[in-house]
Amino acid sequence: MTQIDHTSTENPNSPKLIPAIIYGSVISLLTFMIMITATWTGWDMNSGSYKAAIWILTAAILFLCIKDYRDLRNNKKLTVGQGAGLGALIGLVSGILGAILFYFFITYINPGFLAEIENVAIEEMQSKGLSDEQIEQSLQMMSFFMNPVFMGVMTLIFSVIFNLIAGLIIGAILKRD
Repeated sequence: MTQIDHTSTENPNSPKLIPAIIYGSVISLLTFMIMITATWTGWDMNSGSYKAAIWILTAAILFLCIKDYRDLRNNKKLTVGQGAGLGALIGLVSGILGAILFYFFITYINPGFLAEIENVAIEEMQSKGLSDEQIEQSLQMMSFFMNPVFMGVMTLIFSVIFNLIAGLIIGAILKRD
């Protein structure tokens, strides 16, 4: 009879959910604070510097989480898969909380946010020489994508995918057997 080896580098007493909730919440809250700061200071949320700040912040916090998980919760061991799994779980937590905070943001803090995006789109279409009829058709198609529910779902999906990929890369960097 063949013996199956059930050993793993993972400590069974070190669940990933607790660090994912903690660090995912930190990512969401800091991103929310950056959104508020951007609104108050006029920092364009479509600018490269804004997007880079969010990505760098997220990657740095994810790095700290995976490193802490490896060193403090998992006997200083980590596989690439554990890094990717933790990244995806953090993405799920930060995506859910981020979607809720984004809804709060566009409902209470900056209710004109979606109108601002629409105005920028109209200006871009006008500068490209589109007719009023073409602009109206484009706005009708955009309205499907420019609602809080769709944007929340996209926030969640993007968060999971970005954190999964970043977790995979960070897991490869921090891997220890």
